[in-house]
Amino acid sequence: MGKIMAARSSKSTPRGAKRPAARLERAHPKKSTAAKFRKRIRTPADFFAHAIAIEREAVARYTEFAQAMSDHGLDATASLFQRLARFEYEHLDSILKKTGNMAVPELSPGEYAWLDKGSPEAAAREFVFRLLTPHDALKIALQGERRARDYFAAIRESTADPAIRGLAREYAREEDVHIAWIERMLDQLPAPYHPSRKKLPPSGFSA
Repeated sequence: MGKIMAARSSKSTPRGAKRPAARLERAHPKKSTAAKFRKRIRTPADFFAHAIAIEREAVARYTEFAQAMSDHGLDATASLFQRLARFEYEHLDSILKKTGNMAVPELSPGEYAWLDKGSPEAAAREFVFRLLTPHDALKIALQGERRARDYFAAIRESTADPAIRGLAREYAREEDVHIAWIERMLDQLPAPYHPSRKKLPPSGFSA
C-alpha cells in the first residue's frame, strides 16, 4: 500500500507543480491588473486618457452593431445597442467635460478595441457585419464591457488619489449595469446554431 501511495505521489507532483499558481492567478485577476495599471496610471490625465479611449470605442461599436441589427430587421437587439450607444456617448461627453483644460493624451483603442485592431478593406468589413448574428454582437459587446469594468475596478484598487478612486468606482458600477443588460438579452435569445453538433432524429424515429 505504501509503495502504491508513493508512486501516485511521484506521478502527480511534476504534473501539478505549476497549477496552484495558475489557479491563484485566475482566482485573483484584479491583483495582476491593478499592478499593471498602477505603473501606467500616475495622474488624472492618464486615467481620463484610457477612459476616453474605452468610451469612444464603445460608442463606435454600439453604433455599428445597432445599424447591423436594424438592417437584419432585429429590432429588439438594435434597440438595446442604440440605447447603449446613447449612454456611452453621454458618459464620454461627461468625461470630456470633467477634463476641462487638462492636457489629456489621445490614445488609440489599442487593447480596448472590440474588433480586429487592423484596418480591413471596407468591403470585407461590410461582409463581416452582414454575417454578424445578435449572439455574436452581444458576446463581443459583453467582452468589451467586462474589459472596461475590469479597468475601472483595477484603478479603484490601485490609485492613491481619492477623486480618481471615486470616479473609477462610479464608472465600474455603470459598466456593471451595461453588462447586466447584455446578459439579460443573451438569456432571451435562442441558443446559437452549431453545424458540428449532431442533430437529434425526429420524435418517434430511431437514429
